[in-house]
Amino acid sequence: MEAKLKRTLRSTARRLKSRVIVGKAGLTDPLVENIRRLFDGAELVKVRIVPAHADKADEICERIAQEVPCEFIDRTGFVASFYRAAVGESGPAPL
Repeated sequence: MEAKLKRTLRSTARRLKSRVIVGKAGLTDPLVENIRRLFDGAELVKVRIVPAHADKADEICERIAQEVPCEFIDRTGFVASFYRAAVGESGPAPL
């Protein structure tokens, strides 16, 4: 992914609310399926990771990116942003 596109996505994601919370149970199959469904209606999704998983936050982000599949954009504290282009598009929709 190009650096300019990543910067634009990171900037756009800052204005979004977290739509998924990785709770005490961690990253479960139903949670991954929920993230996939969210990408049906949006290209950017923010995920909040509870502080109990702080030591595993990077691992959780990698697993989300692999299992959904999507692109990991950024993580600030306990909130991570992910991107997946809309079906049939080669790049992001106009912002």
